[in-house]
Amino acid sequence: MKTVTMRTLDDLDVVAREVRECFDKNGSVEVTFCPADKPKKGRTWKQNKSLHLYCTTIAEKMNAAGITQRELVGKFRDGFELPVEMHMVKAIFREVGKALYQKESTADLETVEMIKVYEVVDQRFGEIVGIRAEWPSMDSLMGERVEP
Repeated sequence: MKTVTMRTLDDLDVVAREVRECFDKNGSVEVTFCPADKPKKGRTWKQNKSLHLYCTTIAEKMNAAGITQRELVGKFRDGFELPVEMHMVKAIFREVGKALYQKESTADLETVEMIKVYEVVDQRFGEIVGIRAEWPSMDSLMGERVEP
């Protein structure tokens, strides 16, 4: 069974093609009409692909020009402040893991490697901004948090 969702009249051709293919393959087709879930809010699939392509293109151009992350952040933040967000910290964590172990994703790091990356990142945060945090453990998650 296949479900095809039609959100606009522009999708009518896609629905007709799917019905035709199913009919040609099976000799019959059952079509059921029902209201679809509301479209999800946020960026579209095309916007997501465009965002990733834009970010990749800008990064490649900056790397080709010899611009480092430190230089970029220093210049970019002149004139306004950006809050630090989890994704930014994770991106730093990922880049340190990539530099130390040549692994593209934090998901690919072994347990010992993950702890080493944490130690390097946390030490550096302590040096540059004076902020450090304990690696979460069962004790810290149960409310027995101890700051380093």
